[in-house]
Amino acid sequence: MKCLSYLFLFFSLTFFAGETRAQAKPDLVVREIIAFELSFDSSRSMNRVKVLAKIGNAGAAPAGNSMIEMRVYQQAGANPAGWFGLAPVPIPGISARRDTLMEFIFNDPNNYAKPGRYPIQLLLDPRRMVDEANETNNTLAKELTAQGNQGPSVAAISRVPNTIQATANIRSMTAFSTKFQKGGDQKSLSGDMEFRNGTIYNLDPQYISIGSTFIQIKKGGIYHFDIFMDTYLSLLAPSSAPPFIRATLNTDHRVNQNLLSYVMMNEQMNPVSFDPASPYNRNFAVGKMSSLEIYLPGPTTIEVGASFVRPNAGATLSPESIFSCTVIGYISGYLVREF
Repeated sequence: MKCLSYLFLFFSLTFFAGETRAQAKPDLVVREIIAFELSFDSSRSMNRVKVLAKIGNAGAAPAGNSMIEMRVYQQAGANPAGWFGLAPVPIPGISARRDTLMEFIFNDPNNYAKPGRYPIQLLLDPRRMVDEANETNNTLAKELTAQGNQGPSVAAISRVPNTIQATANIRSMTAFSTKFQKGGDQKSLSGDMEFRNGTIYNLDPQYISIGSTFIQIKKGGIYHFDIFMDTYLSLLAPSSAPPFIRATLNTDHRVNQNLLSYVMMNEQMNPVSFDPASPYNRNFAVGKMSSLEIYLPGPTTIEVGASFVRPNAGATLSPESIFSCTVIGYISGYLVREF
């Protein structure tokens, strides 16, 4: 009997010890979405969304650094085509069994969040960077009213994630990268970027086709895109106000009969001065990496477009005012989650 008692005690202690180890994990949870407001960052010419929320860790172990994603719903329900995702921003680690009040600022270059009342959703750890005891309570949706977007300018406090944060399994599933350059003559930006002979890699040719001026994605889901664009512009007449370069990711997907187009870059160019004493200049250049995460149904065709825009006017520069222009770069993308 003693032997049986010892065996029972041994197995009981082993079981509870294993259960304790399994439970000693973090458990991220969105406790409450308190408010959100819209602002315009005039220094970067970009809309931003500021969200105040209570985030917690209900687990028995501390949670390391992670990310949080915001979704703006255009209609009721959880249809993935009914919301637009704003790129995730990083969040610091949270101690075990601790709640904390946090303020997040999301970039909203396409102005998805508008004044009015509609549902928004926060999703913790969308890339599964944290091994949690419960993965089912990482999200919360709430209908709130956003104030007008003419508020004060705000500064960025977050960095768009890099592609290296994706897991190897995701990237090997559906991912591609290709170079591009401006098509047409040197004096215009008519048409889209050309991908001719620019493919760096295509890890899923069954679902991704890279054409001469377009990329077709046949698998629906949330995709992350990184676009680097290096531009040079030479004007016929000197100007004291540097123009902007505006790059877009254009799709053939329609919502309310309108083709969806996403702003990837809206950056004022830097003067390339040959006379530092003069405020006027003919030559301008800028290079920048931009990132975006969006839902794309399958199949969807995407293109990269760009234009030079006059400052404070919003009008595209005419070919008559351009001596020459050059645009080169690359676009990389991968599937974050399939729908």
